[in-house]
Amino acid sequence: MRYLVVHNTHITQHFSLSGLNIKPLLEKRVNMHNIVVIDESFNYDITYTFPEYIFEVNKIMNSYSRSVVEQVFKLNADFIYNKPIQENFLHDLIIVLRKSKYKKINIPHIDRSGKIRLTLAQNSSNTIKSIKIKNNVEAYLKLRSIIFNTTVLPYVKMLLFGGI
Repeated sequence: MRYLVVHNTHITQHFSLSGLNIKPLLEKRVNMHNIVVIDESFNYDITYTFPEYIFEVNKIMNSYSRSVVEQVFKLNADFIYNKPIQENFLHDLIIVLRKSKYKKINIPHIDRSGKIRLTLAQNSSNTIKSIKIKNNVEAYLKLRSIIFNTTVLPYVKMLLFGGI
């Protein structure tokens, strides 16, 4: 098993977590061979799909290509902007909160008048399965982009450009 450990300023890869000076706050299996681990030093809120996304970003950053930034921009377009609306579409809208050590989530809802309301809930699979989008899918598409740009993208920019 390979562990991708997400720190506040960098990402490391390991074959075991034993002997490492990390405190995992969240672990999520992204495929049968890889687990993404969020370390206690990580200070960002994330989306529910962040582990899968950051796993792909790390693969691009460790490739031998010169166009790392262009590839990450293409991944962003594929992962967020061009992603079809499917059952897991909601996972891009769920904000997992760092201040609660990722045990709570904010679920955005758009009411009929277009106002966005956030519902605080426990981070559990039952809670996530109970979320339904009833109307105004176009507004949720815009909201998905906003959430990505304000939660995930600042960390990715810091990884790519070193805090510029």
